[in-house]
Amino acid sequence: AIEVREALVADNPEKFNSDLADSYNNAGVFYNNQGQLQKAEEYYTKAIEIRKTLVAKNPKKFSFGLAINYINIAVLFSNINQHKANKYNLNAIKLLEALDEEKIEEVNAALATSYNYAGFFYTNQGQPKKAEDYYLKAIKTNEKLAIENPDRFNPNLADSYNSAGIFYRNQGQPKKAEDYYLKAIRIREFLVERTHEKINPGLAMVYYNVGNFYSEQNQSQEAIEYYKKQFLRLTDKHIEEMIKIEYWIPKVKEQLQYLGTQFMFEYEIKNETYIGYIDLLIFNKDNTVDIIDFKYSNNIENYVNSK
Repeated sequence: AIEVREALVADNPEKFNSDLADSYNNAGVFYNNQGQLQKAEEYYTKAIEIRKTLVAKNPKKFSFGLAINYINIAVLFSNINQHKANKYNLNAIKLLEALDEEKIEEVNAALATSYNYAGFFYTNQGQPKKAEDYYLKAIKTNEKLAIENPDRFNPNLADSYNSAGIFYRNQGQPKKAEDYYLKAIRIREFLVERTHEKINPGLAMVYYNVGNFYSEQNQSQEAIEYYKKQFLRLTDKHIEEMIKIEYWIPKVKEQLQYLGTQFMFEYEIKNETYIGYIDLLIFNKDNTVDIIDFKYSNNIENYVNSK
């Protein structure tokens, strides 16, 4: 397809440049999915260069296509170079916000995705005010979309509420975090009731996040309630988690406080490929750190590699 369209462009660029940009973009998506990132970047860049020339001549017609190209290359760089990814993402936001309402649903759907990524980026950069602004923009956009097309966009809105819950939880604003988590749960539970699904990964994820949230707030019964909801069938691992919350953490905390030891519970670790929690960190006087799990863990490699 690319060879044919390149030949057509050589004869009539005005007519076929847009089609060639589509082919380059599709090739970028293909190579990105195949893990061939250098080739994906090459084709995305070719698509962007063509789209830029088209937008210069007719911004109303071609800006949306260029914004999608920017979003795709931002996704490519999201696990390689977050600053570069954010630059492309902000370019997409600028184009999308300037568009009129001819393609309002598609434009707003793309905007909500870009707003959410910007929120994630600025959170990681330690800029919570900017992050909050973008998360709230994503919520407002998804709320509008969900009103007009609930079947398509209610899951997206639930994801936005969940992201806001995580953000406010990490910012030490538990009331706001709880509000957004519970909004996400209400939507996910409604969707499960409508579709009669036995297992819904989106709902299970929110239950898990809310369980962790209540555990951090020392609300053990609420935490256990949501941990239980996460699974159709309880196993020994789930029982171990409940024992940890109800018995081991309060007991160990009492002893460490008595000894005057510095410690942290549920310490978050993350890098570009992993997010998890260490049950207990103990800071020793010789500047070493003890890592303790209240049950068997296979996460040691992730602990060592985390930032």
